[in-house]
Parts: sequence; C-alpha cells; structure tokens
Amino acid sequence: MSKLIETWNGEWWLPNNFAPNVPNSVGRLIYYEDRNPELEITVISTANAFIWPDKKYPVIYGTDAQGNEFSLFNADLQPQKDSSKYVFGIDYILIGAQIPTMDDTLFFKKAIVTFPHLHDLYVFRRVEEIIDNGTTIYKVDNQPKVSEYPIKIDDKTIWTFVGSVETSSKGEHSSDIHIHQDTNLVIEYEDITSINHLKFLISEFSQFLSVALFSNQQPSKIILADESGTTAATLLYKPKASAEWHLRMIGNSLSIKRMSELLKQWHANYNDIAPISSYLIRSTEYQTEFEAPDFLIIAQALDGYWKRFFHKIRTQEKRVPSYDEKLQQMMVFFNGVTIIKYSRLNTMVAAQTRNKYSHMCPNGEKGTEQAVSDPKQLRLLTLRMKILLLCCVLDYMGMTIQEIDTSFKVAGDIQKYLQ
Repeated sequence: MSKLIETWNGEWWLPNNFAPNVPNSVGRLIYYEDRNPELEITVISTANAFIWPDKKYPVIYGTDAQGNEFSLFNADLQPQKDSSKYVFGIDYILIGAQIPTMDDTLFFKKAIVTFPHLHDLYVFRRVEEIIDNGTTIYKVDNQPKVSEYPIKIDDKTIWTFVGSVETSSKGEHSSDIHIHQDTNLVIEYEDITSINHLKFLISEFSQFLSVALFSNQQPSKIILADESGTTAATLLYKPKASAEWHLRMIGNSLSIKRMSELLKQWHANYNDIAPISSYLIRSTEYQTEFEAPDFLIIAQALDGYWKRFFHKIRTQEKRVPSYDEKLQQMMVFFNGVTIIKYSRLNTMVAAQTRNKYSHMCPNGEKGTEQAVSDPKQLRLLTLRMKILLLCCVLDYMGMTIQEIDTSFKVAGDIQKYLQ
C-alpha cells in the first residue's frame, strides 16, 4: 500500500464551470510517497450536482479549508469499482495559485529548489571546528561575508547557490546540539516565464548534479515565486528520491569559479548532451539482476557520443570506423586519465558483445566469438565502458584531461569494482 505524504480536503471545479446554480465538488487531494497524486471527488446524488463528463482534464482548480488555492494539471480519470467517488490521477500539483496551463506566463520569475545532496557539490563553510585543550568547539558564523554565489549562465538566466546553517537540540536543556549546513539553488529568469520553462531549467541542473555525484539526483522541494517573492507557489509531482552518491566527480577539486564555467558550458550544450547523459545517469541506478539491455544502454550511448561529438571535434576523418576502432580512439584520447589505463577495457570484446546483443546473435556466431555471456563479467565490462562514457560527458562539459584525472583520484575507491 502506498504511503501518504499529505492530504488536502476542499472544493474542486473546472475553470470554465461558471454555472451559478451548480455547487463545486467536494473531495480530497492525496500526495503519495511513491506514485502520482490523486484527487478523490465524492459523488453527490442531487439534481444540481456537477457531473464530471470527461475522462481527461488539462487543469482542475480547488481551494482547501485554509484558503489555499490549487491548480491540478493533467487529470486522468482512473477506473474505479467504488461508484461513490471519482478518482483522478494528477501529474502536477500547484499550491498557491490558479493558472490555466503550465505554459502560461503570468507572474513567476524564479524557482527556489531544494536538492538533498546539493551541499555535497558545494557548501559555504560557515561552521569552523576549533580544538582547544582536547575539547572540540564548533563556531557558527551567522553573518558570513559570502552566503550565496550567483552564476549568470546566459543573458537572461541566473543560477544562485544559497547557503544556510541550522542548529537544533533535542530539548530545552539538552547539550546535544545538531548543526546542519545546506545549499539551495535559486533559478531566476529576467522576464516573467512559464512553469514549464522553470521546470526545464530545474531538470537541466538535476542532470548536472547527477553527473557530478554519479547518481540520480532529484529535487525534494520546488517553490515558484515572482520577482518580489510576494506571490509564491509550491510545485509537487510524483516524488523520486535522490540516490545516495558514492563518487563525487565535481566539487572536490574544483573552485566555485571553475564550477561556474562548467555550468555555463553545460547549459549552452544541454540539448545536445542530455540524451547521452540521461543514459549514463539511468545506468547508475542499482539493478538486482544485470541483463543485456543494461549493457546496451552504455554501449549505444558511447556510439552516439562518438557520432555526435567526438568524431566532429576530435577526429574529423571521413571514413566511418568500426565500433572497436571508435572505442580505441576514445581510449587513446583519455589515456591521460589514470583510471582509463587501470580499467583495461578490451575494445574488441566490447564490440563483439555489443554486436551479439544488438543483433541477438546465437553463441559462437562469427564475429561474436569473444562476446561476454556471463552476467558477472557483463556487469564488469559495462562498468569499464561506463567509466569511459563518464569521461566523455565530463570532457564535453569542458573539463580538462588533468581535471578529469584528478576528479577520479579524489572521487572514491572505484578501483575496487574493477578487480
């Protein structure tokens, strides 16, 4: 059974339902932990009750008992055995404003976004650890010189890292004090813009953070606001928890200035790199059973990277090389990255394994004699190819070979997985 995060009881109606003698429908909006939100509308058997005639609605409006305004986008009527209620699946909940579509440009100019692990990419050091005669003292700077860092990623868009520090204790007289430093992201656009545009920019940063921490990172809270902050609304949709990260590829060894340069490069080329980086990020999700499609995702992404970027920028040769040769070219280019040499990727084995599973060849068919069939060996081969793909994405971000090498060296003990 799905776990509820929050519910709101209120009245719900369609934006074009202006019939004065038809009352609003009464029901409950439910926000779940692991699936799309739902709106339950109570069926009232009265002569003037509103009958919901369609199965899909682009938006439903509502208010709860506290006067909060709601916009529910992409409502889809769900099959129900219980005739006492309508149940709609909802894609997006907007709390705090009623707008007809997510493409409307009414008043939003910024998004304040919380990521659970953004502070692992960058944190403003506001807590100083002091050791005095064997006693550890933590000094909190409540008035720091720098608590935010704006990055103008294009002529109209600014991404700002905003630092915060919170202290708490278990009780009034407790000496057990917890200090938490955090970093949030504020995305600000020069003009009034749509929810969908802000959501796209959030998704763009999510992918950057996911590559940086080599794990799928998603926002846990999104607040949309106008320029002054007087009109603010919360955007909710099906939650997807951020994964715990094990490798920090960006942040350890780079200054905030250098990171801002990478963010600008990422933003400028996002539409080109997104299909490939999304494959890389998806591959970081843990699989209890590793299968051929998990390998093919990485194999095809490497092929796509060579065709779209590496070939044009690095080789420019007219002849189309074999898949084995493509991998060799990329391995040579990244030869200055220590982990690439250590991984010992056999490009011929990788090419024949790709051919075997892409074309569903039987075992032993000519051209696939060296292909990997054992699931454990296939997982290891995929990891080696994944490291090469990660180098490709970091290179396209604008990192130098030396920066990539340093990032791998301080990221974590990835070598133990290559034994």
